[in-house]
Amino acid sequence: MIASASRVLIVHAGGSKTGTTSLQNFFDLHVDRLNEAGIAYYNRVGVRSPYSPTSGNGWPLLELMNAADPDEAAFDALLDAYLGAGATGLLSTERLERTAADGWRLLLARARAKGIGIRVVYFVRDPVPYFVSRYDQAIKRHGETRDFLPWFEEEPWWHFEFLRRVEAFRGEIDLALFHYPEGGGDTVATVARLLGVEAGADGGGRKYDANRSLTGRERRILRYLNAAYGSEPAISLSTFLLERHPHVVPEKMRDPAFVRAVERRFRAACEWINERYFGAPTLRIDDDPPPRTPAAASGAEDEAFERMLVDWAQDRAGGPGENPERSKRA
Repeated sequence: MIASASRVLIVHAGGSKTGTTSLQNFFDLHVDRLNEAGIAYYNRVGVRSPYSPTSGNGWPLLELMNAADPDEAAFDALLDAYLGAGATGLLSTERLERTAADGWRLLLARARAKGIGIRVVYFVRDPVPYFVSRYDQAIKRHGETRDFLPWFEEEPWWHFEFLRRVEAFRGEIDLALFHYPEGGGDTVATVARLLGVEAGADGGGRKYDANRSLTGRERRILRYLNAAYGSEPAISLSTFLLERHPHVVPEKMRDPAFVRAVERRFRAACEWINERYFGAPTLRIDDDPPPRTPAAASGAEDEAFERMLVDWAQDRAGGPGENPERSKRA
């Protein structure tokens, strides 16, 4: 359908933990580059910084796709609102990967009725780094206090769930599927090339590292805050760490017991995705880097970390205003 459609809606549906926030912030901050390429990006959330914790402009459509009794007229109007007067529109939110099949069928039906082609862009990540990143996000934003393995046993691999769900109507969707490789994922640059958009010197660079995993000390402190005081202080501290210290090198967990647990739960899923979508052993479980043993922290590193905590406490207490020397110290 997409080849003959006069109008096309590009839907970046995720997956989660594949640089989605970096990409969405790039879209919002550089809508002029999209416009120059003939791509509309409406329903913006108003991002102010590359580090803003947002989920893109796709939420209005997400809500209609998940509504118990969706209004078709409202759905049609929203599709027009994403495209505007142009031929190509763009929306993004990784939460679309959790939308039920009925929601996707509704999108396809309404788009078909309006002569709009749907092109879905999706990234899939190896399950070990995916769950490591998800665990840190659960600690930072969702009040998680459990150890890694008890948490993991209850978590789905949303990339697999999404691909399994859309398999039933794969022929109706123009699906551009990418592998997000460990250590080399550059979602901004990949999608910019796909769209024919000039990424610029900042696109895909360190400026758009909009999220990061935690160091061991950060992980322990945030879990303690969640257990002792609830999720709000941990959200505040993790936001502070991301905005003020986005390039601190994390300490990724690669516990052998965890890798064995992933193998048990998701080996068959990896093989299915590789065979059905990549035609090659692209996704892997057992070829991840070995566990990294953190070096003992130096006195300077300890002092820098203590300064981070003091600065955060000052901010929460309504202490001194922005100190330009503060960001230079740690």
